[in-house]
Amino acid sequence: MPVKSILVVAIIVVIGLFYLLDISASPSLDQVSPGTALKPVEIRTYQGEHLSSINDFHENSIHGTQVVSEEKYLLTVDGFVNTTLSYPYEKVLNNHTHYTKRVTLHCVEGWD
Repeated sequence: MPVKSILVVAIIVVIGLFYLLDISASPSLDQVSPGTALKPVEIRTYQGEHLSSINDFHENSIHGTQVVSEEKYLLTVDGFVNTTLSYPYEKVLNNHTHYTKRVTLHCVEGWD
């Protein structure tokens, strides 16, 4: 076997070992306890489509970035309901099951 071929095979084996070690060190989602913080990552492609970086965000809202005061926040459910209900921030976040869903949002400016 020529020296170049041996070198290429050796590099592939080393890369494969690093890949396996990295995967074995990271727990799969079914091994992670609920409430455990996962290592942050930035996904830049999804199903073959390019995703821009979180750092590429450009603020263009009318009143700037909105900040929610956890102490003053109150979610009020009223209108076509029998009983008006109000929930403080903590109850909105902590008393309900959380779900995550990836959706495409279409902006009136033409981007999504």
